[in-house]
Amino acid sequence: MTSQTPSHSRCHSRNAFTLIELLVVIAIIAILAGIALPVMAAARARADGTACASNLRQIGVAIAAYAGDNDNLLPGPLSQNQMATYSTTDPTQLAEMLSVYMALPTPTGALQKAPIMTCPSFAKVDQALDQPVYAIDPLYQANAGPGQTGLVPIVVGGGSQVWAFGNKQLGATPMKIAGLVSLVDKNGNPANPSHMVALRDFLGGSSATLPVAGATATYNSGQPVHKAYVNALFFDWHVSTLNANTLMPQ
Repeated sequence: MTSQTPSHSRCHSRNAFTLIELLVVIAIIAILAGIALPVMAAARARADGTACASNLRQIGVAIAAYAGDNDNLLPGPLSQNQMATYSTTDPTQLAEMLSVYMALPTPTGALQKAPIMTCPSFAKVDQALDQPVYAIDPLYQANAGPGQTGLVPIVVGGGSQVWAFGNKQLGATPMKIAGLVSLVDKNGNPANPSHMVALRDFLGGSSATLPVAGATATYNSGQPVHKAYVNALFFDWHVSTLNANTLMPQ
């Protein structure tokens, strides 16, 4: 007997995927994509948070360099709201005052972008960069003394708030870095630069009043760009994270 050679059509049918097999493969790919995408998004968010912290460190170096060239005086008076753009029309912005120390183009009357003042996470939310990126608060310190918990305002005179960088709107002038350690908080504890926030992520939204050891302090609240935390530069120029709800160091 002679063996019969399978027809071309039979070979083709045996090598092809069935509809069920194709659906199974598509389902597996969809499941893998569903697992991978959140992981990739979380990795990108961590990278953006790290880049933001790196920017804050560089800003701290620029502030220290400015003070070194200006008799220990901090730049200011500044606005509470710090933008990612600068120009000579608004001298209350760190980017305008520190352009030389940040290797930025010379300020002009036209708005220019300041990459170092741009949090990558924020840039994804506000591509126009027309909202504040970082915020400056009146001075407070966290966990300042033995057994102390919470945010305690730094006050002078009759309980007036202290603005280390000054405050253009309130007519407050900037301080010298050395003068920070001569301050005391509302509970009488010496001020500690490593516990006092110089600059932090802006939290867009309505204002919120937080209880602080027998007093209150008002901060802007809202959804942080890093979701679970807020990046902050302290007055000893280290960068750390704050709890997004309490602004306490994590």
